[in-house]
Amino acid sequence: MTDPRWDDSTPRWYPTAAEQFGERLAVLRNHAGLSLRALAGRTGIPKSVLGRLERGTTGPGVDAARTLDDALRAGGSLLVLGLAARAEPYPHLPPAPFFLGRRRELTRLTALARGESPNVIFIAGPPGVGKTALALRWANGVQDLFDVVLWSHLRGHTAGEPATIADVLEDLLRGLGNESDGIPCGEPERASALRDQLGRRAQRVLVVLDNAADSHQVLPILPALPGCTVLVTSRIQLSALVIEAGAGAVPLDMMDSADAAHLVGVLIGEDRADAERDAVAQLVDLCGALPLAVVVAAERIAAAPDRTVASHVVEMADLGRRLRLLDLDDEDDSIGVRAAFTWSYQALPAPAARMFRLLSLHPGTTISVSSAATLAGIPATEAASLLDVLAVAHLLQRTPGEYYGFHDLLRGYAIDVAAGEPAEDRAAAVRRLVDWYLHAANAASRALTPARDHHIELPGGPGPAFGGFDEAYAWCSREVSNFVPVARLAFDHALHFEAWRIMVELHDFFALAHPWHVWIDGYEIAVRAAQAVADESRLAEARVKLADGFRRRGDVARALELETLVVDTVDGRSRGWALLGLATDEPRDRWARLIRDAVDTFAAAGSWFGEATARVALGLACTGDEALEHGRWALDTFLAHDDRHGAAHARWALARSCRLAGDLEAALAYCEQSIADHPDADARGRAEALHEQGLVQLGLGRHDEAIRSLGRAIGLVEGYDERTADRLRAGLAALAQG
Repeated sequence: MTDPRWDDSTPRWYPTAAEQFGERLAVLRNHAGLSLRALAGRTGIPKSVLGRLERGTTGPGVDAARTLDDALRAGGSLLVLGLAARAEPYPHLPPAPFFLGRRRELTRLTALARGESPNVIFIAGPPGVGKTALALRWANGVQDLFDVVLWSHLRGHTAGEPATIADVLEDLLRGLGNESDGIPCGEPERASALRDQLGRRAQRVLVVLDNAADSHQVLPILPALPGCTVLVTSRIQLSALVIEAGAGAVPLDMMDSADAAHLVGVLIGEDRADAERDAVAQLVDLCGALPLAVVVAAERIAAAPDRTVASHVVEMADLGRRLRLLDLDDEDDSIGVRAAFTWSYQALPAPAARMFRLLSLHPGTTISVSSAATLAGIPATEAASLLDVLAVAHLLQRTPGEYYGFHDLLRGYAIDVAAGEPAEDRAAAVRRLVDWYLHAANAASRALTPARDHHIELPGGPGPAFGGFDEAYAWCSREVSNFVPVARLAFDHALHFEAWRIMVELHDFFALAHPWHVWIDGYEIAVRAAQAVADESRLAEARVKLADGFRRRGDVARALELETLVVDTVDGRSRGWALLGLATDEPRDRWARLIRDAVDTFAAAGSWFGEATARVALGLACTGDEALEHGRWALDTFLAHDDRHGAAHARWALARSCRLAGDLEAALAYCEQSIADHPDADARGRAEALHEQGLVQLGLGRHDEAIRSLGRAIGLVEGYDERTADRLRAGLAALAQG
């Protein structure tokens, strides 16, 4: 039977003398109409210390209690409470704060605590995620299971110095009822005394060590805690605690969105939250479901009952302003979202702190080790080590594939602290990053289509090397969300060639993967970059590739507008591609004329790839022997240049021409080879070949095979290219009815 003491019942607690002192101090200060800053000026006691005194997290010295009693005319009440706090036999476990959610983590803590003694558990997570709240909620909820509960604040990430081993041992000895004058002075003697006293007790003891700086602050204490259950909280992953003490980990991440929205409702009022559910959801999203940020934002809203939640959301939309709004207004700079981040940042070694600042210059959502190394101008191995330091400190999040990312609020904080970097250093880092992406995109383009004639040679520079199509395609897929932000970064820093060329290099990938928003947004930046330097050739290439994206997405009017501009203003390859685009929306007779013009344009420009592609289109526009002649010319050209993907496209067109000419066996052979030669990444091309195969099979009387081929084709593009999928579904429906 489950021990009822392991349930989540409401904890019982009694305020310590220090907490009573803090409550009385706050009442007297507010009655006097003084802010913390004003009281600090009057008494000479630092504002941050006053804040901790009011929260009861530290006890007052006799002199401080007397000074505050005099300043607030307390009639001796503060002095009495101060003396009581100093004489208090031990620091009680603090009460559990207001708490919602985290059922899974509470259950895991209970499961780990049921293990055999000695038992060490640690809660680790980012600043502001609620580690202390979770620890106190659980410890207060199960303290009836233990005979003794000891607690010490290790001050690992707060103002001032972290607690020494001797300080922690003193807290724990006082928790066992030792008077101050009976506690040994030396650390070894305190450890021995604690170990002996615990060893003599036939009791179950829970020790809560809150806010550890690292494993080294905890490990020396463990030998003095025989048979105890030890719960540690920290902002860093305590790997040494796992290795040397077999600790069980309870990782803590952001709140569940539903729990965070519930928390907002509790703080601002359920009726108010229900009336603006969408705004509450947006608020949680802007806070990244970070509990501390959600609480601060909700309290700000609760303090302004005449304003809507939506108006607060609008205020918080800007990342820089959002972080400022999430600072608390009690003038205590030791608490709040920014302060929580600051303690972690200030604990970093200098190289890791520099990396943290420079990473804020990366505009994308994910950051690779190589791009981080480029930003910092250091070797990749060194960068990997620094990224690991930041991840262990929970200032970065690890993502799949050796990538890292920022929580939005931490990115805003990193941007703030990076403002202190010299402007020339920031500019140099941006230049390195942009150059890295340019060379990487160039290398990826060459690996995707190595034989084609639109590649350029870049001067030697940074960037990854790819072993072939699959590696390049995988890299592009991982980085796709970064391409537009990097191009925009380049444009904003007047790196106009780079902003334009990065997107040009990615066209082969876009044609395969169809990331529509990235395609359109990226080439709009490329157009602006070309316009900024009045380069007509660059402008034409950006426009024709932007038109290609619009056309494939179904926005034919925008495509026609851009293609007409190109045809009317330039010669060369860009004009050839624009003619091919325009031809697809013309009647058949004009279609062929435009394509013949494109063939001649590509030939004059010396582009075999453009000419071969145009001849594929011309074969589709013609009939009979002429269609086959153009298709075979294109196929032979692609094969001569070892362009397997291009050959697959030509074979699809030849299959169609053969089918229309009545040579179904030849058409079927072309289809089968086209399907085999299309890369897996070209789902649309393979689907078109399967569709053509279905039509050929239908002509051969293989009705069931035709239906299977069309079904496979739809499966390839469904949810990926819905325009093509809709067309194929219509064909399959007609076939099924026939």
